Amino acid sequence: MKKIFLYLIIISFYFSCNKENYVTPIEKSEIIKPIQMPKDFSFEFNYFTDSYNSKTKKFKRNYQNGNKTIKVELNKNELEEIYKLFKNNNFEKLPNNFENENIITQPTISITLKLNENNKNTSKTFTIGVGETATSIGKNFENISDRIHSILKDKQSVKNLKQSDIYLE
Repeated sequence: MKKIFLYLIIISFYFSCNKENYVTPIEKSEIIKPIQMPKDFSFEFNYFTDSYNSKTKKFKRNYQNGNKTIKVELNKNELEEIYKLFKNNNFEKLPNNFENENIITQPTISITLKLNENNKNTSKTFTIGVGETATSIGKNFENISDRIHSILKDKQSVKNLKQSDIYLE
């Protein structure tokens, strides 16, 4: 009887320590689906003196005496990156119009983003004090808008434009 008991302990010890071949099943809710950019995806970006519409591929910069519009085409990788930013930052769940918490800097800037996908248009406007860092849900918005602005500013045709002569006071 002692031998059987000893064998059972050894066998159970062996199986409890040998888990390298054991795979835990994945729950359906744990499966992360890759983000697929829909064919009709486009966006609009309005930031102080600069604006861009990815559908028309038009970038516009405002000046005191008018504006200048140029064609700026984003490549597929840039568009996919921007689309993923909209999704990963829960753009649709942000309020339609909101301000940075406790704006302490004047003047302020309002930034507007519009997401167009699957025949649905979503527009959000975020207001922040000049030089302030976004807090709370404003971070999600700023993650998207800052990256879009960075991609656009890196385009040679935008670099070739004269800087705007409109300034905040």
